[in-house]
Amino acid sequence: MELKKKIQNFQDWLNQNRTLPDKIAVDVEIKREPCSICGSLMTVQKTIKRTIVTLQHGCFNTHERVLVCPAGCTYPDGKLVTRRAETLNKLVPTGANYGYDLEAFVGLERFVRHRQREEIRNTLKSEYGIMISTGEISELTKRFLSHVEALHESHAQEIKNTFLNDDGYPMHIDATTEGGKGTLLVVYAGWRGWVLGAWRIPSESVSEITPRITDISNKFGNPCAIIRDLGGPMACAVDQASLKMESKPRILACHFHFLRDVGKDLLNDDYDHLRKMIRKLSVRTKIKAVISKLRKYIDNEDIYVTGKYFSRKSGN
Repeated sequence: MELKKKIQNFQDWLNQNRTLPDKIAVDVEIKREPCSICGSLMTVQKTIKRTIVTLQHGCFNTHERVLVCPAGCTYPDGKLVTRRAETLNKLVPTGANYGYDLEAFVGLERFVRHRQREEIRNTLKSEYGIMISTGEISELTKRFLSHVEALHESHAQEIKNTFLNDDGYPMHIDATTEGGKGTLLVVYAGWRGWVLGAWRIPSESVSEITPRITDISNKFGNPCAIIRDLGGPMACAVDQASLKMESKPRILACHFHFLRDVGKDLLNDDYDHLRKMIRKLSVRTKIKAVISKLRKYIDNEDIYVTGKYFSRKSGN
């Protein structure tokens, strides 16, 4: 036990002293090359000081020299011809302080392992010696999603070629509405199980859905079939989008939605009777009271009850 305690104390000391931002400074070298427009040897425009944090290297300061064309050459957009260090750009985005590896770690922890911000923060502190706020973790998750989207877009042709080898793909499309949070629209390739697109839209309307379907078919090819729900706006949007496709896909109704609608028609009277009984007995109110007590002790991120989310305060 004493040995384990000493090992733990050493590990804690190592984590706390892993990075020394006030003492470690790195001069980022950049080769002086001629301007790509006029051929003049580029000169130092300025030196940028930044504090960089990565999982691989920890926290350190950098002195980056930015080169500029002495003749004042500009790009077509009017910006001066400048050059920055490629080695640093591979570690961290321009103007940012947190590296790509840290961004990927936070994104995977949040969206793949479903961990809360405070849990991610504690892991970074205990295992990597990195101190970061929950707000910064939120920003990193947004940046992670933005880069994943860009990666998805950059491989559109490869995905399209895969579908061509599969003789097409069935496009599943559906929208789910969350109270007060807008509508999430998702397009899904059924055989491969790939999400082709997801958007937060203000409402499930034809004007919002049609351009999304068209955009997906333009990027990944026309589907061999489109599977949708029985809602009027969705049906109209699919019909309008399919008219723009060269190969007219079959339009099918989702079996699940069909059975659910039929079930509502057959059991509507019984459902109304049950709902009135629940209201009369105040069942929902009592369940909410129980959940309010249990939420302090149950180690679960979200508890869904009667159409509303009850979340722990530490996290989101």
